[in-house]
Parts: sequence; structure tokens; C-alpha cells
Amino acid sequence: MKSEITIKKIQDLLIKGCPTIYVDDDASRRMWWASLEVIQKDFLSQNYKNGGIWVASPLPAFNDKKFLNQLYGWLWSPEGFPYFQNVNAGFLPFNNSDKIKKDFDLVSSYKVLSLSQEDGYAPFLMIITPNFQCILSIVGEKDKKILLMKCDEESLKLSIELMHSKLNQENYEEGVKFRNAINNLGKLNINNQFEKLFWPILSAKLANIELNHNIQNSVKNDEKNVQITEAKLLRAISHEVRTPLATIRTLISSTLKKYKMDDSMKNRLIQIDNECNEQIDRFGLIFNAAELVSNEVPSLNNLAKINLAEIFKKLSPLWNKQLNRRGISLKIDIPKQLPQILSDSEKLELMLSGLID
Repeated sequence: MKSEITIKKIQDLLIKGCPTIYVDDDASRRMWWASLEVIQKDFLSQNYKNGGIWVASPLPAFNDKKFLNQLYGWLWSPEGFPYFQNVNAGFLPFNNSDKIKKDFDLVSSYKVLSLSQEDGYAPFLMIITPNFQCILSIVGEKDKKILLMKCDEESLKLSIELMHSKLNQENYEEGVKFRNAINNLGKLNINNQFEKLFWPILSAKLANIELNHNIQNSVKNDEKNVQITEAKLLRAISHEVRTPLATIRTLISSTLKKYKMDDSMKNRLIQIDNECNEQIDRFGLIFNAAELVSNEVPSLNNLAKINLAEIFKKLSPLWNKQLNRRGISLKIDIPKQLPQILSDSEKLELMLSGLID
């Protein structure tokens, strides 16, 4: 029995004898995007007007409709195209299924076929025009990828025959269309200069991408460092302000206990004590926010199940007193079946009091 042709088998045959220069997944994605841009901008743009064909998986590799309109294609794509979430189609800059859907509505010059698990999800593209031909793919294991580019006559003939066989086994009518489309192109003019030009242009493109990538990372790191520095400054200010406020509260408490005074003076000291306490809570919120910016988040061990109803009942007298001084009344309606939450009770109470404030 004849074994089935899959895209992965085609890739495995093409990779034989190729230099094995491995890169990680992120680098391979950058190489794939850069290669597509180089092929379309520097080569295909000068060779598409006389027609041709393309075969791709798992997504259309072109980003310019003029190529889709002029060239006929076959696309092996996961179920649900063009709406699927491209979890397995990672060789795109972002999830652009909406854009693909828009292009698919406008252009009907390619046939969508079902991609099987045996085909794999590694990106694959074959372009055949009378004067320009190439095969592009990413193959390999996770973080051990190889950029494959073939344009020699032997590889092209092998890929065309295998693609024809694959179409025949899955959709005979499309296999006939594929063979007719190839025959209609006539004798192919193999461009032996393409490979010599492709790699230097791609290298220059990747160098610019890497430079921009490093600059962007540097800017992001600088911004992050500024944020962390500001956060540390806020934490320091918060600490320096809370310490004397706490000292004032201690002195007021001691004064109220040791000395006799009239009600007017006593009430004034209590009022000062309340204001100090509120300011300490406010700066406590600033301190906690600074911790989050600095990524100095407390351990999950500090989290516990908390009954929100109990928290509201505990804090409502303090909130009422706080709001009454400003002429505001507060009514809290607590549902009977309020669920428990996982939180840091001390920080939660501080946050809720900050919201009331």
C-alpha cells in the first residue's frame, strides 16, 4: 500500500543534506517573517504578473492582495479557517484571523484544504512562476529550528510531484487543476542567481530587525527602570512620612492618658489622631502600589480565605465615622450568600478604606 504524502514528509525530504544551523523558536519566527518580506518585496513583486501558483500551510503567507489575485493557490489550514485561533500557527506576528477573513472574503483565488495532524503545523510555502520559484519552510523541534529555502531544479521537481500526489490523494479534482496550472506555465526559467541574492538580503534584513528589537528592548528596560526607581522613591517617602505620623499618634495617646484636659482640647487631640491614622492608611496604599510596580509582591502564603461580610461589618463603623465628619452618610447592603475570597486581609482592609476615602 502506498504511504500517504504529508507536508511534513515533503519537508523531511527537502531538509536532507542541508546545513543544520539551529535557532530557537523566537529567532525562527523572525527569520520566517523576514524571509517572506524579502521574497515578496525583492523577488516576487517583479515576477508575478505572468501568473503562477503557490502552495502554503498552515496560513496564507502573502500579505499583499495583488499576489493573491494574480496567482492561484492551495492552502492546507487547520479546521475553522479563517476563524481558528492560531495557537499552532505561531509564525505570524499576531493573531490576524480577522484580516485573513477579510482577505478571504475579497479573494477566492485559492482552495482551502484540511490540514491533518500528520501534516504538522510548521510553516511551508512553495511559489512557482515562469521566472521565479522557491520553497520556504521552518523545520525542526522546539527551540531547535532550521530555516529551509530551496530553489534548485531538483528540489522544485520533487516538491511539485509530491504536491501533485498529495492533492490527488485528498481531492482528485484539485490534483488535476494543479497539474494543468503547472503545465500552463511552460518550461520554467530557473533563476540561479536567486539563492546568491536571497541570503545576503535576508541577513541585512535580520540585522535591522535585531537592531530595532534591541533598541525597543532597551527603551522598554529604561522605562521599566524609571518606573522601579520612582516606585522605590515613593516607598521611601511613604516610610518617611508614616514614621513621624505614627510617633505623633503615640504622643497623643500618651498625652490623653497622662494629663487631664477639657473636652475641647481632648476632642481636638482625638481629631488629630484620626487624621494621622487616615494619612498613614493613605501612604500605606501608596507603599503597596509601589511594591506592585517594583514586582516585589508578597508571597502567596499571606493569602487566606476571607469572609467579605465580616470585613464589611468590621469596617463599617470606622467608615461611618470617617464619612460623617464630611457630612456623608453610608448604607451597606450585604447579600446573604456573599462568597468567600482568597486575599490578604490587611491589604484588603487598607484598600477598601482607601476607596471610601
